[in-house]
Amino acid sequence: MSSPSNFSLIPPSYVDNSVIISVLIIFQIPSIICALFVLYQFIIKRELYEQLHNYAVFVLLVCSTLVITTELPISLNYLIKSIVYPQIPGFCLFWGFWYFTTTDTLIVFMAWTSVQRHLFIFNPNVFRTKRGRLIYHYIPSSICLLYIPFMIIIFMFINPCNNTFNYMQFLCGYPCFFQQTSVVTFHLIVNLCVPTCITVTSTFVLLLRVISQKRKLRSSTFQWRRTRKMFIHMVTIALFYSAYWVPFSTIFLLRYVSPTFLSLTSVRTFINYGGYFTALITPFLCLNSLPPSVFRNLKQWIRRKFRMNHTVAPLGTITRKNTTGVVLKAVYEGKAVQAM
Repeated sequence: MSSPSNFSLIPPSYVDNSVIISVLIIFQIPSIICALFVLYQFIIKRELYEQLHNYAVFVLLVCSTLVITTELPISLNYLIKSIVYPQIPGFCLFWGFWYFTTTDTLIVFMAWTSVQRHLFIFNPNVFRTKRGRLIYHYIPSSICLLYIPFMIIIFMFINPCNNTFNYMQFLCGYPCFFQQTSVVTFHLIVNLCVPTCITVTSTFVLLLRVISQKRKLRSSTFQWRRTRKMFIHMVTIALFYSAYWVPFSTIFLLRYVSPTFLSLTSVRTFINYGGYFTALITPFLCLNSLPPSVFRNLKQWIRRKFRMNHTVAPLGTITRKNTTGVVLKAVYEGKAVQAM
């Protein structure tokens, strides 16, 4: 979710913001519910988090949850008011830092996840030792999580440039390093285009490897089921991420051929808000990491609640005499009838 260096100089778009707001909110509400449900399952079922191949799913889920619960509301507030609020430089710096940190971390970590899946499927033995887990899991995962915040701090707070914020534009007109051609080019190529290419290439190679070694993998029923689940999960997530970031990378390259291409309203809208859908869809994709027992228990719980709300108490009669000695009968539904 980055922007070309001259994007902040383009006048504000006159697209009907109500359409963008409605679409984002329609996806945001169920996405938050789904994210909280999956996170709750990871908390109460420690075996999910302790399985190394689920660690990447957990990180992607946390990052996407942070985007849709903390950063997306800021963008929605801007869309609703058509102005940044509060109008102070500190808020603009925080918004820019948090925007690029959360979204770009998703891109970089997705690239590492697509590479690591090769090890989980074809070389799982490397994770059996502490040294193997340290080298092939904990160290690279930590680097991917810390790299983007570190680079954004350098670009925004250490890099010598003067911010001129425009409170009428998205992200206050973008941080000043987007006006530095060398810096923004490095950022977009290294932190965006390269991870996107890695994700696409690694997923495609994984597909070829699974197809070519399918017979060998199916020799063990348990291993094939485990491999098939990880493979389908990885390919599904990678396809959804690539659906946005590949076109975005193409747009970034096209700006060198036709700079006026960025002046199109649809292109600016796609650049600013299209990337949110990768975060909004991620919680639903993470559902596949949960064991089938979770969905069976959820289905049974819903059925019990439905039955309790639609249960009718059995009908019965109460016979009583009034003061005149006439027998009266009252029909009731499991409730006591007051004495006459």
